[in-house]
Formats: sequence, C-alpha cells, structure tokens
Amino acid sequence: MPKTYVALIQTGEDFQLLDISIGGDGIADPAELSEIRIPDGVDWRKGVIINGRGPIWLYAFIVHQCHPAVWVAVMDPRQGGVVVEAHHPNAPGVGSVIAVERFQKYLRGKPV
Repeated sequence: MPKTYVALIQTGEDFQLLDISIGGDGIADPAELSEIRIPDGVDWRKGVIINGRGPIWLYAFIVHQCHPAVWVAVMDPRQGGVVVEAHHPNAPGVGSVIAVERFQKYLRGKPV
C-alpha cells in the first residue's frame, strides 16, 4: 500500500477537491505512482482542484488522471486554484484563478 494517497473532498459546488497526503517521512517515492489511485466518486462533470504538498511529478500524474473532469486546477497558496485544463465551454478558462476563500472551508484547517 502506498504511503502517498489522494482523498476526495466533495463540496456541493461546481468543483471538488483532491487532497494529497504523503505519510511516513513526508517524501513521495516515484515507484508508488503505479499504486496511487484517484478515489472513487469523483464527479467528472465538475471541476477538480488539487491541493496538498507534493513534488511536481506527482501533480503532473494527478492532473493527467483528472483529464476527464470539466476543468482542473492546482493549488498555489499565493494565488488560489490555478486552472490548468478546461474541457467545456462553461469551464473557467486556463489561467483563471479560483479564490482560496471559495474552497478553504472544505479543507478543515489544513494548510493550503
């Protein structure tokens, strides 16, 4: 079982969150990629905001896995959720920023 996992946080809004957690020593191992799964229950008709600390290669892997979503954003603590993929005419455009205030309440005190 990988020490790196991704949790789904439903929001009841037009997006959901995927929250990255790395256990153990806090260092992700690339060998785990084949074992890391996007949780069941992701609604691909909504946007996905990826949050949590992790290496760039892990974010790249998760963004790729989320390609079926209407849009995908990655969290930047200085700006908010930066949209990096948009697959629907009504989706926020690539480069749009989803304000931290829109989703921080769903993280239950976790740092963004």
